Amino acid sequence: MAEQARPTPAVNSVPELIDELRRLENSLSAGNGVKWFVRLYHEVTEAIALELNAGDLEDPVFLELLVLVYGNSVLNVCEDAEQRSSRIARAWAPLFERRHDPRVAPLQFALAGLNAHTNHDVPIGLVHACRSTGIAPTSDSPQYRDYMKMTALVRRTSDQVKDWLLTGPIADLDTTFGDLDDVVAIFSLQRARQAAWTNGEVLWELRENEPLTVAYVGMLDRMAGFGGRGLLLPTAR
Repeated sequence: MAEQARPTPAVNSVPELIDELRRLENSLSAGNGVKWFVRLYHEVTEAIALELNAGDLEDPVFLELLVLVYGNSVLNVCEDAEQRSSRIARAWAPLFERRHDPRVAPLQFALAGLNAHTNHDVPIGLVHACRSTGIAPTSDSPQYRDYMKMTALVRRTSDQVKDWLLTGPIADLDTTFGDLDDVVAIFSLQRARQAAWTNGEVLWELRENEPLTVAYVGMLDRMAGFGGRGLLLPTAR
């Protein structure tokens, strides 16, 4: 099926976000590496949605806002890479540049998207959520504890999807991939999520200083892009 550009409206609820992610995943061909990141993100969002309804969070309203801010960010960056190519963040550029490269394994695409999202979008989105609520991002807050609780959930879900990516899509490919253990070792979700919160705190402190904010976001953008290129080095044998 040919991939077609479609507008992605801002979603206002987690169920709507899940539906949009499902539609986006289904609209992408197996030969487009972005599909595998969206699959991972879809699974993670569904897992977090269950936690939001479980009643075990200290500030579920704030966490739900984060989920929507982050989810809309993913939808926006994925909606039409061709039209956005001149404006796409450097953090995301490697994924979209290499998305049709058959020498890159599905797992690599998923991790490259997770790298761009976590190291670039998450700290920026955290500041957006904090501005909206008037809650400062501090490491001794209920919001931080909920965020870190979700980090463990995201890691468990990501590990499950990784196993599927190593046996599902690859089983249907004619290409054999090697050194994927080395690729997985490059990206630590636990460390990246922790660093993302810290970077969000820094951006919060810089929020009244536009030149420094722009410089700091630019640094995050470049570093995430550098990491993405490492994750997408061809592994086909």
